[in-house]
Amino acid sequence: MYSIQDLAVKLTVSEKTVRRYIKNLGIKEAGKDGHKLVFDDKALSQLRDAIDTKHRKHESVIDAGMANIKKYDTSPADSVKIQELLEHVDAIGRTLASDEYLTSVANRVTDMLNHREDVQQVINLLTNAINRASLLDEQHDDLVNEIQHLNEKVDGLYDKLVHNIRSFNYQKMAKINADELESRGFGGVKHP
Repeated sequence: MYSIQDLAVKLTVSEKTVRRYIKNLGIKEAGKDGHKLVFDDKALSQLRDAIDTKHRKHESVIDAGMANIKKYDTSPADSVKIQELLEHVDAIGRTLASDEYLTSVANRVTDMLNHREDVQQVINLLTNAINRASLLDEQHDDLVNEIQHLNEKVDGLYDKLVHNIRSFNYQKMAKINADELESRGFGGVKHP
């Protein structure tokens, strides 16, 4: 079991970063140790995957930025536009899916710039990718909210079931069953 401080040390990030990822990924604590929340190996793995993916995306954006700088036939305005879009790509993405998608787009941009493809296609690709990543994050949020809503419903139904089991009058049911058996000719059953 790991506290937030333990996770931060293992992942070599700040405690604030760990808390942000726990919130964004919807990771639940495994329990408490005194007043501290503790997390299991699954949470550590999820956090490590998310942080590694974010790092890979950042590296891909840097590579695309370097390819943009090396592309000599790009107008200064287009070059600045590409750089701004790449910075936006690096800044957005709250989910693993959107970060993976944006990493692949940044890699594609690097290839396009290295192969001297049309700069307007690069700008269009980045603009569309930003919109799609935002949509992925919104859909993720909607799914998380729906799952939380369903969990609350299940918890409510479980509470009702437990209440009904506890309040069920077993003696009364035994008497009804005994009376029914007696009326069908299976006498000899005694009830209180």
